[in-house]
Amino acid sequence: MYFIAGAKRIVQQEHAYHVLRYLIVFFMVGTVIWILHLWTWHPTFPYLMRSPNTDDAYMGLRTWRLHSSEDGNDGTRSGEHTVNASPPPFVLFNVLPKTGSRTLTLIAEEIAERRHGVAVEDTMLLQNETRLHKIERLLKRDEPVFIYSHEPFADLSHVRREGVEYISLVRDPIDRLVSLYYYRRYGDGNPDDPFKQEMRSRNLSKESFEDCVLRGGGECVSEWMLRKTLMQFCGGRHWRLDCLSNAKRVIREKYTVVGVTEDYLGFVQVLERLIPGVFRGSTRFYCDLMKSDILDTMKTKNKTVLSDPVRGQLKREMELEYELYDFIKKEFAALKRKLNIFSEVDPCI
Repeated sequence: MYFIAGAKRIVQQEHAYHVLRYLIVFFMVGTVIWILHLWTWHPTFPYLMRSPNTDDAYMGLRTWRLHSSEDGNDGTRSGEHTVNASPPPFVLFNVLPKTGSRTLTLIAEEIAERRHGVAVEDTMLLQNETRLHKIERLLKRDEPVFIYSHEPFADLSHVRREGVEYISLVRDPIDRLVSLYYYRRYGDGNPDDPFKQEMRSRNLSKESFEDCVLRGGGECVSEWMLRKTLMQFCGGRHWRLDCLSNAKRVIREKYTVVGVTEDYLGFVQVLERLIPGVFRGSTRFYCDLMKSDILDTMKTKNKTVLSDPVRGQLKREMELEYELYDFIKKEFAALKRKLNIFSEVDPCI
């Protein structure tokens, strides 16, 4: 009798063991199928596998906040950015000249357009419309577009309320001013630049930028030229006393990212993380660009180095420009930390 009862218990245990084993196998197979499905259909999944601590930055429609020296007491930002990873969003890249903007447009043409089907447009050559009107027209399209423009920031939520990512790039204000000054006179290494003939027709003087500053030339030290970065983000075409605070607010509340030219690789890495539907693959492509001579053709010719006294004079006159520039650098560094992107790690190796 005891023998029969014991045998029954053994059979029951073996049956439970087999059931448990089948459940484990079924769970493992289901997990593999789910992972393969995500890998195939979810555009950000490879990045989630690579950087599991940054899920909130780029998984679907999520909100991310940055910590900075000007955050609230609770460590959160006063403004929020939403990241739309899928489907690809409209991207408005409004940026000042001589910040490296053509490099990102080249990346967009290769990555966004050829690999992800996102059209690339610009507002450089216009016919019977202003830059702003063209941007508004492009934003009304059904399919997403990458738009490259030198147009200052304008709130275009009345044209398209959702699905638009504002991005931009800034450069050391004096370095940008010097580069622009010489570019207008000598151009760069691109023989096919459509604006070269126009620049020659202006017949600008060949004096150095330093001499222009010392004589107080309007092209180098006018109030308009010394506040270009502020005006780019201020949200209006006329100088106001609140331009600095308004520019900071716009950057925090409206822009997905504002990078710095001096850390271009970091800028590209951030774009790939935050807007993968447009920029997935950009980092590797930029690494390949740096190994070629293509970027050299975009460098301004015949630039001369400013003396320390003249640079110091300009920096004092551009105090507000540099306050905004330093603010952007801090915000960008905080964003990179949030995304676990570190300058010490070179993805190009």
